[in-house]
Amino acid sequence: MDEIAQTPRLQDILADAADRARAAGHDWVGVEHVMLAILADRDAVPTQVLDRLGIDIGGAATEITRTMSTDGYLTPTRRARLLS
Repeated sequence: MDEIAQTPRLQDILADAADRARAAGHDWVGVEHVMLAILADRDAVPTQVLDRLGIDIGGAATEITRTMSTDGYLTPTRRARLLS
């Protein structure tokens, strides 16, 4: 399969997601970090769509962050333990 190029915006989102993961003390980047990075980019199409649907973007980001700090949050290590 031919390789597909990444846009500069995607590269920025992924870099921001990695920064957010590091700031949270994680040594991995998950979809939650990517989602937070997308929500922080007001010009991103997903953020615009959620906003048009009436989703509180700041509230969504806060809820993701809150969920990541709960005991029920499955990090990759915890998820792997549950599957083994």
